[in-house]
Amino acid sequence: MIKFYLRILLLILFIFACVGIIEKEPWEQILYYRNYNLSFANILTSPLPHLTRYLIVYPSYFLNEITNIEINKIYTLYVLTCYYYTSIIWQKICHIKKTPRLETAIKCTLPLGLFLITNGRFSFIILGLSILMLNAIKKEEYSKFSYSQNFIGLFLVTVSSGAALNGFIFFFLNNISNFYSQIKSFFLPILRGKIVIKRVFILFSIILIIIFTFTYLVIFINKNILYYGGFNLIGLFSILGHGTGLIFNPQRASQDCGDAEDLICSTANLINNNYTINLLFVFSAFIFMIFIFIYLRKNKQINLCTKNGILSSILTGIVGITALLSILFITPAIPIRDLKLKSKILKRL
Repeated sequence: MIKFYLRILLLILFIFACVGIIEKEPWEQILYYRNYNLSFANILTSPLPHLTRYLIVYPSYFLNEITNIEINKIYTLYVLTCYYYTSIIWQKICHIKKTPRLETAIKCTLPLGLFLITNGRFSFIILGLSILMLNAIKKEEYSKFSYSQNFIGLFLVTVSSGAALNGFIFFFLNNISNFYSQIKSFFLPILRGKIVIKRVFILFSIILIIIFTFTYLVIFINKNILYYGGFNLIGLFSILGHGTGLIFNPQRASQDCGDAEDLICSTANLINNNYTINLLFVFSAFIFMIFIFIYLRKNKQINLCTKNGILSSILTGIVGITALLSILFITPAIPIRDLKLKSKILKRL
């Protein structure tokens, strides 16, 4: 029933996209590389700093080349497809968590609603993180998960540095113990003179994910640190100004905003121009963080992988607003009933 409802919404949004009511455009980094008219062979061999981002969007350009349909229209439908599959994944997560049907329907509507108000890049982020969350919950509930799906999830989140850091941290928090057990179970038979093909494949998958993850992390961390001033305190404070950490360094964010008057820039200017307000924001942030940590520690109903998702999103949000906004991926993993904190005080009352 819910899948039928989602298909109806998909059809409506598909029509909106086809007639041009909704239109998305690849972001500047993609357009920059596209101007070089790179072939697929060049993409695989060129040392592009945003290689994975271009590879993720490349199917849109490939379809554009073979169909001659306007690139923005194809890209818009591509983004819509990502949001739709995010809704399907959320429905699966809600099913595992035994979420009530009405609550499931409302939650699964959110990704398709995001199609109306967000840029195209966020569709890949939320889809990638949702894949990682689904596998984390499967591992926790059924001791089953897919290395290939985890790899796809990690690949998709690389469209944003902050979201990539969020995804990688979330993935390792949920799988570090599994990596250890898999590697141990692989080497023990070898020491006993036995080689199992299935275990060789599993180890190869683990190594592939680890190599991809660490390689990308090193490249993107180095790139971002150099862009914001290098390996020094100036660079550190400049990076903080890029996310919610702007409360510690509002000057950088204020300079980058210029004359812009959106919510983030207005907040940065307000904090930068008033020392008292700056201190108030810093104090409020610390109180909020303490509250979140205490709440997650006390609430036994929320599972571990969801808590990891909340913490990784908040911590990486310090260096990137997109990483903080990507906390939405935990939505289907927390039934509303689990948000209630049963304290000893309430029981006495």
